[in-house]
Amino acid sequence: PEPEPEPEIPDVDLSATTPVAWGIRVDNAELEKHHQPDGGEVEHLAEVRLVFRNVPEEEEGEAFTLIGGGLRNTGFHGPNASGFEGIGLHFAEHEDGPGHNPVRDEGYKEDYTRTVEEGRLEFTMYYEPTTINDWGARYFPGCEVALTMMRAGTEDRVLHADDNEYNWAIAGVGEGNAAELVIDLEKGAEQCALCY
Repeated sequence: PEPEPEPEIPDVDLSATTPVAWGIRVDNAELEKHHQPDGGEVEHLAEVRLVFRNVPEEEEGEAFTLIGGGLRNTGFHGPNASGFEGIGLHFAEHEDGPGHNPVRDEGYKEDYTRTVEEGRLEFTMYYEPTTINDWGARYFPGCEVALTMMRAGTEDRVLHADDNEYNWAIAGVGEGNAAELVIDLEKGAEQCALCY
């Protein structure tokens, strides 16, 4: 069989679906977004620094792991997770499955498990941009990657979108580019864990 054609990724501004973190919904207009064309460390990947500010006090010192992915089994890369080569580590890991996604190992944890310090939690993620809007209406055109965050070593999900109980999505970073997204939980409103 012929390989699947590369999906065409719509050209959109840096944006994201509306996040809910630790049960707090932060309106999309309140996200701080900074885009740096050609600012990525790795030519074929998007690089995103994701920062959570004013994390609830009870989470101080707690560890969380970020996981994510997109089409064609593309997942997160990192210096220890993949060496920035091959298939990234997808949230649907399958050692011997149809996607042959590598299993998230100690190297992955080193790159994508972080601890809340002084009310702040931050990650730098690398991924091959894809287009996930055909996964459903909850992803708008230009969404490149879906992600979520769990308490380290558990399946206790603490990040998703207000219209999607499973994950949050980022759009408009682009291959070879960098971005910073800041979610300030002080700008959000407490609400139920699932908001749709």
